Amino acid sequence: MSIAVALMWPAVAAATPTITGEITGCSGEHVVYVRLFDETMFDEGSQPVQQVAVTPEQIRDGRFAFQLQQTPGIYGISVYEDVNGNGKLDMGWFGPKEPSRLYRRFTAWRKPRFSDVQFELTADLSVQLTL
Repeated sequence: MSIAVALMWPAVAAATPTITGEITGCSGEHVVYVRLFDETMFDEGSQPVQQVAVTPEQIRDGRFAFQLQQTPGIYGISVYEDVNGNGKLDMGWFGPKEPSRLYRRFTAWRKPRFSDVQFELTADLSVQLTL
């Protein structure tokens, strides 16, 4: 089952870009986390710059609100479906055990570096993520 979620942000000051997007491929049965991170928060176990939890009810409604409070800069976006409900992305020997995705696709057979998945956020951005 493919569920589309529209990421919608309220209007903010002109100096603060907004991010909008769509998530497809989640089951609609678990919370989905969308995270904005910078280089200092990219390491496993670090807290993201911002995070939003999208409940199954919100996914069924097709939207949720997330206000970006960061200034333009270098960031990354990740999304994952918390299948076991523990509030974190569980990792195995060969990568994530739960459906997950980075905004900038990464396919190498090693742990990604921030430089592999970063992007410069200077203006409004629309993203499409498939779990």
